Amino acid sequence: VGSYFIGKGNLRTVIGWQQNDRREFSESANIPGLYFRLNTISADLKYYFNEIKGIELVAGISALHQENENKGDEFLIPEYTMQEGGGFVSAKKNFNRWTVNAGARMDFREVRGKQLDTLFNAFHTNVSAVSASAGTTYEVNEQLHLKFNVGRGFRAPNISELAANGIHEGTFRYEIGNTDLKPETSLQWDLGMGYESGKAGAELSLFYNSINDFIYYRNSGGETKDVDGTDYPVYRYVQGNSVLYGAEFMFDYHITDPLHFENKIAYVIGENKDQNTALPFVPPLHWNSELSYAIIKKSENALKQLQVKAMLDVYAKQDRIDSFETETKGATVFGASINADIKIGKTLCSLYVLGNNLGDVTYYNHLSRLKDARIASMGRNITFGLTIPLAIKN
Repeated sequence: VGSYFIGKGNLRTVIGWQQNDRREFSESANIPGLYFRLNTISADLKYYFNEIKGIELVAGISALHQENENKGDEFLIPEYTMQEGGGFVSAKKNFNRWTVNAGARMDFREVRGKQLDTLFNAFHTNVSAVSASAGTTYEVNEQLHLKFNVGRGFRAPNISELAANGIHEGTFRYEIGNTDLKPETSLQWDLGMGYESGKAGAELSLFYNSINDFIYYRNSGGETKDVDGTDYPVYRYVQGNSVLYGAEFMFDYHITDPLHFENKIAYVIGENKDQNTALPFVPPLHWNSELSYAIIKKSENALKQLQVKAMLDVYAKQDRIDSFETETKGATVFGASINADIKIGKTLCSLYVLGNNLGDVTYYNHLSRLKDARIASMGRNITFGLTIPLAIKN
């Protein structure tokens, strides 16, 4: 990571290398079945120009090189190399009550998959695209603001989507990729409104995203594959023109100075326009609510702060599903916590007790890959935590 003043602007750089050594064990506790070794080299350069007539201008480039080795005796994806790069420019300017921003980016990606017997065929893909967005915020007054944004997006298929061919043990599925997949492109519209007064605040966000060649996987016709005497459902990566749209509403209210009430509601609808069906793996309506009370907000004693909190999560039933999915029942989950800041000597420590799903409700996350295996979300659990900051003095 570096920062350099060049001319009247500032160049910021991030250059990195990482190695991901992932091993999954099935038949032996010592010898991995799946064993990936992924090496990644990346570079990111951004130049922040000095303001030009009130315009904040940023330009940058990025690059990445990635190599994957299969070192186990089971296989899910092939060995491959990937190169990607891109460049962007963005600008922002304030006009009295208006704030306007815009940007554009060019990206390319090249992937080369290696042959492995009859399991993986060698392949080569090369894609590129331009993305852009523009938006504005208008301050109606000190309490109310409006937001609008439109953007064109791009996403290239990843290696699993392109070339997977094997058992994904952690999800009890046999996944098959598709090297003929095209990149996703999308056009998204966002509209928002926010209000904030002394005690109350609220924000409403609406979005509509039209996605060409949306990539997802599905099990068609109950297809299965026998592997060593076990039938695994086969999930193939496919794509189709789709839309995602929905809303998010947030509201918080300081009932009294120590008593604070926060709420958040989110709802998304997904539609497959090619199949005239619901998109799979779309979350149901979710309402989250928190009521917190500061018993001690600020104190000169050793106990500096003490707060209790009650939490509620409500998940609606999800019955807008694709033909291979199953419905997910709704659930109401309660939680609570207590947090304290305690000064011991000159050190300020934090202590907390957190309880989730205190009613020990059995429920399923509709997006969980473990749902079909009847593995529910976590039951009642209580966590104790203590944070002690450490400092090294000269």
